[in-house]
Amino acid sequence: MPKQVKSWRASALLKEGVRGMRGMRSMRSMRRKDFLYFPHSPPPHHPTTLSPHHPTSLPLPTSIISKGKLVSNSELHNYLPGLPEAALQEFTQWCVLEQATAAGYEFTPDLVKLENLESVDYIQELVGQFADATRKSIEGSMAILVAGKQADTHALPGIAAIVDFISLYVKYLVPKGSKNELPPDEKLDLASKEQFEQLCQIAKKYSVEI
Repeated sequence: MPKQVKSWRASALLKEGVRGMRGMRSMRSMRRKDFLYFPHSPPPHHPTTLSPHHPTSLPLPTSIISKGKLVSNSELHNYLPGLPEAALQEFTQWCVLEQATAAGYEFTPDLVKLENLESVDYIQELVGQFADATRKSIEGSMAILVAGKQADTHALPGIAAIVDFISLYVKYLVPKGSKNELPPDEKLDLASKEQFEQLCQIAKKYSVEI
């Protein structure tokens, strides 16, 4: 039975121009498990190699270099639907609790609300908490508008749409962070590179090669 992805803070985000997340309507179900920061090691399974699930629909003017190959800024979203939900949760945690914090966005999640949630619900709750805590500033409102529109254009299925949104939101936030000492364009490229490399590392833990 498909599991619906709850509409987290939907009305508030819609007022700011986030119009879609068309892929957030249905999700496959999974067994209940405790997902705290970070999840336990994944069970072993046969390695999988991911390739982009569709051509990049919204190219950006910058690019990054990772592992000797040219990687588009907007390529990361192509790999999200092929990753396990636990891997998507871990990537979301890294974006919110490490990358954003390193840029100067202090955020303390409500762990009581996160405890014992399934991975899908955990991601939604954590993203909702972070968005509520950061989107009221000028840079936050601008970043959430751009990220929402771009994620909507990507139109990923299920929970991958939320992970796509939060990775974009954090990426556009960090150049404005209080701890950022780089020019905005340079920091944006660096944030993209960091996200792609982190996603590759997490995927390997789950025997998925990107």
